[in-house]
Amino acid sequence: MNMAAPGTRWKGRVLAGLVKSWPWLKWLLAAVMLGALYYAAQWHELWRALWQLDAGWLLCAMALFVPQTLLSAWRWRCLARWDQTLSLGVAVAHTLAAAALNLTLPAKTGDFVRGGFRNMKPQHFIAGALCTLREKIADVAVLLVLLGLGLWCSASTAVTLLALLAVCNCVTAVWPACSPPWRHTMRLLWQTALLWALHMLQIACFFRAAGVLVPWDTFLARTPLALFAGLIPLTPWGLGTRDLALAVLFADVAPTAALAVVGLLMTTRYLVPGVMGLPFLTIVSSRALHERIGQELSAVIDRDGDMRLIVLPPRDESAEVEEPAIPMA
Repeated sequence: MNMAAPGTRWKGRVLAGLVKSWPWLKWLLAAVMLGALYYAAQWHELWRALWQLDAGWLLCAMALFVPQTLLSAWRWRCLARWDQTLSLGVAVAHTLAAAALNLTLPAKTGDFVRGGFRNMKPQHFIAGALCTLREKIADVAVLLVLLGLGLWCSASTAVTLLALLAVCNCVTAVWPACSPPWRHTMRLLWQTALLWALHMLQIACFFRAAGVLVPWDTFLARTPLALFAGLIPLTPWGLGTRDLALAVLFADVAPTAALAVVGLLMTTRYLVPGVMGLPFLTIVSSRALHERIGQELSAVIDRDGDMRLIVLPPRDESAEVEEPAIPMA
């Protein structure tokens, strides 16, 4: 027993060191993946593709961040039915603040803490996390529908069977979230479908900005797979995994340099909302913390278990004594 104890402690220290250094390892893995991709694309070709970006299509893609944020906030406001006072402006602030958290948290898990932005009570955290889970289920379902639609248009019978399987998986994923009243679930699905239409339109603008022309059925059949690859929590923001998936899936459509540029542009889908949400994260988190502290300081439980309120007496300015001035030498 005594001989095994040092080995167990040593393994525990190694595991704790890996857990602490995992964020740095994720960045290192992303750098290795991107370095290998850019080396295969040839650096001079990559710079040429960046220099030849179409500014018009790129501007259209960037402008789509506005309706995406508004629609995401509207969906969050409709889901957060426990808070009847949640306005669209506050929902926009919560959405952007969650996007700022997603810069450091993997796989967009920052969305699960939006319920605590309004109030730091545990029930609000739980309710917000459950609503966010319904959002994620709807996102996956709609993305699978788009994947199945793209695969359905292929001529191969095997691919058609895969499309049917994707639709069946979509129905299986949506069914647990379809609790009465049904109109709320249908509204969630329509909002998610419209939101993903904007997302796919933005990604299509990225492809056009990089000079990559893809048939719409091929685009719908392969883009969701790259998005799913980017959700794997191996690298921050899906860097490297999503880029490599794009380079492999669309290798027969465009050169590697152009696809690498598309991968860089798709990274802005994390970066731009996150940077925009940094001021909102500071405001929302400080406001929620102040409300929580105010609730705890406004009521004190005495020894008998009764509740009494703290009432500070008004400040009597007339009672203040003026300090004597110090004479100058």
